[in-house]
Amino acid sequence: MASIRERNGRLIADFRYMGTRCRETTSLEDNAYNRRVLKKRLEQLEAEITLGTFEYEKYFPKSKKIDDFKEKRSQQIAVQTQVPLFKDFTALWFKQKQIEWRGSYQQKVAIARGLMTRPKVLILDEPTRGVDVGAKKEIYQLINQFKKEGLSIILVSSEMPEVIGMSDRILVMHEGHISGEFSAKEATQEALMAAAVGKNYGSVQELTA
Repeated sequence: MASIRERNGRLIADFRYMGTRCRETTSLEDNAYNRRVLKKRLEQLEAEITLGTFEYEKYFPKSKKIDDFKEKRSQQIAVQTQVPLFKDFTALWFKQKQIEWRGSYQQKVAIARGLMTRPKVLILDEPTRGVDVGAKKEIYQLINQFKKEGLSIILVSSEMPEVIGMSDRILVMHEGHISGEFSAKEATQEALMAAAVGKNYGSVQELTA
């Protein structure tokens, strides 16, 4: 915290900046009024340091420390531009680790990454493709848990048993349009297949924005 000191009848601003203790002698004489003025000025100074907008030369244009802090700021900027953002780092790390992980683990980690932003709707595109039966069961358990927690899920899948077993409502696409809409109770593999090839099998409904 910044403080006010006195030396030879002049007020001194005592504060910390960039890990360095700074003592700057002002032109203000030591009296009650000037102490109030300097106190308010130091409060503003500390706020700017916290926000990262502080410019040493603006407050103390004749200080010998100006060049030192300019050099420190330049070094900080150089370091910051070389350090990747956390989201970029995790994306790169994930790509590198994918080579080592088995398919089921990759899928579960991908789902976990999607949940990091706390979405209201989660889109899962072929979440069980290329994984074994045991891994599918684990992924299905995750999906059911998300549903219990109130998360809305759009499941995109080409596996009929998966679609029927995991869905509450099923929409079938054919050539870019919705060709069939089914509830989980009325859906059968035959009905879904017919709608997928464009046959009028089910309650067809075009969705509009």
